[in-house]
Amino acid sequence: MSWWDKYLAPGDLRQQRQALSSPSQPGTANEDEQPRLVVLKPPRLSQADRVRRQNGLLFGGLAFTLLSMIVTRRAVGRKLAQTALSAEGGAAAAESKVDGSLEAVQALGYATLNVFSVAMLGIGGAMKYFDIADVEDMREVVRRQEGYSEDSEANREIEGWIAEVLARKDGQGNLRESVVEKVAEIERKRKEDEKRGR
Repeated sequence: MSWWDKYLAPGDLRQQRQALSSPSQPGTANEDEQPRLVVLKPPRLSQADRVRRQNGLLFGGLAFTLLSMIVTRRAVGRKLAQTALSAEGGAAAAESKVDGSLEAVQALGYATLNVFSVAMLGIGGAMKYFDIADVEDMREVVRRQEGYSEDSEANREIEGWIAEVLARKDGQGNLRESVVEKVAEIERKRKEDEKRGR
């Protein structure tokens, strides 16, 4: 397993790559059975890996923020010293040419460095605070907030209906009408649930 797969790849990609790399046992599948949709849950990270990821981003962001502040402070101090020296020079200062485009590019570079380092620190802090270590954790938080439950009756009904639609042969039944009917039924159930919730 590569470094990317072990530490940075999302959990669902890790699961798929592990499933593809593991040898399948021939002769175990019954050929008469219809194919089923199997949802593989990605393996969860161990607590040590979770802490390492969270701390890495947090402390990396902190280090980069401190370094970018030091670099920016030195650049501003150097620019102020040049301005003070040229102001003391009087006529020589008026004759010296200032390249505004170079100064603008330098300022943009320092600002970009500061923004990225502070963003890295903020993301690391949020990951630590909300206990998020990878994309799977983020998905789980969003699903929980939206009220999504994998074991709900509505989800099993929809999965069964989708499996039925996909199992149909071409030309059997009117697929468009069945899709419109099912969408209308789902909308009707959602409105009823909203009325009950009020």
